[in-house]
Amino acid sequence: FIFSPTHSIDFPRLLASVSPMAIPKKGSRVMAHHDKQYRWYARATEKGSEILVEYNEISDGQLLIIQLPKVCNLGLLEPAVDWAVKNGWKPAETHKPLIMRKNRDTFKIIELGY
Repeated sequence: FIFSPTHSIDFPRLLASVSPMAIPKKGSRVMAHHDKQYRWYARATEKGSEILVEYNEISDGQLLIIQLPKVCNLGLLEPAVDWAVKNGWKPAETHKPLIMRKNRDTFKIIELGY
């Protein structure tokens, strides 16, 4: 893969093509939620922000990518994890990433990953 400034990169598609992918420990944080530990990492993109989440206790589990329209609001992290689990995210299993987007009132799955 060669980067060229004249080409735009579709990062969610690029991430979805690689499975599994671990979140780097440097710059990421750990969240305890419902007696489980998740590692998360927030980053800015051209279209807003993304939060990458993985189950901290398994190195090759399914990655969750949460696309946010603007600045990252970490108050959405726990509700997003709950919504993703209820809608097919399997953090303890090896799959391609689940990509979801925050809408006005809820979330929407962009790519399920399996």
